[in-house]
Amino acid sequence: MLASLAFAAVSIPQLGTPFERGFAHNDYMHPRPLWDALASGFTNVEADVFLVDGKILVGHNRKDLKPERNLEDLYLKPLKGLCERNGGWVYPKREKSFWLMIDIKEDGTNVYAELDRILHRYQGMLVKWTDARVSSGAVGVVLSGDRPVSVVARQKERLVAIDGRPEDLESNPPAGLVPWISRSFGDLDWPITVEPTSDQVSGLRAYIAKAHSQGRLVRFWGISDTPRFWQLQLDFNVDCFNTDRLAPFRTWADDHVRPG
Repeated sequence: MLASLAFAAVSIPQLGTPFERGFAHNDYMHPRPLWDALASGFTNVEADVFLVDGKILVGHNRKDLKPERNLEDLYLKPLKGLCERNGGWVYPKREKSFWLMIDIKEDGTNVYAELDRILHRYQGMLVKWTDARVSSGAVGVVLSGDRPVSVVARQKERLVAIDGRPEDLESNPPAGLVPWISRSFGDLDWPITVEPTSDQVSGLRAYIAKAHSQGRLVRFWGISDTPRFWQLQLDFNVDCFNTDRLAPFRTWADDHVRPG
């Protein structure tokens, strides 16, 4: 109750119009973590985390970590406050999940043990996952980086899912365990200054189509953060556009992506 009152007393920044495919890469590096992404209407954000003295802290490297920059204060508490304010959802009148990707930088098993404990305090707003079913929820949590896949998979019902890798398209785990596939764009050896070959084009289309046929979202990281490559992802029906340039990307998207 006190947390809700404190949240209500804060001047909440204006939320942008939601854009389903915007993915705020390394979101915590922006001046206002989470809030800058929300102001641009992003529906997917990424937070890198470490476990330090029993607390999950957010940062790209250990040298960047500060006790006040922890996962609860930067992400979970504000998201819970928004859900309480907006009828159970992050954005008002948008009854769809907002995605929080948690990239575990090291020590995945121990990080997850603490994360699982914390997430149960917020389970009212979270998507619940089983191999066979995905429940509706305001916030979906996906683990990337040093993912404790076997630990998560053993849970019959869980509050997180796994960010998959290209090889998962061959083993085809349940989409309720691995709903995403992330891949380095550098793996494709895609040319930056010349046109790709027909084999590269067909290979990329086949990769994305296979992921979609298995019910998984597709994201590329390490991709050039420019309008040319935003357009390429749009042309190939990539689900989540990985970007560090929130406002410029959103301006481009408003001009190039059909609503709905």
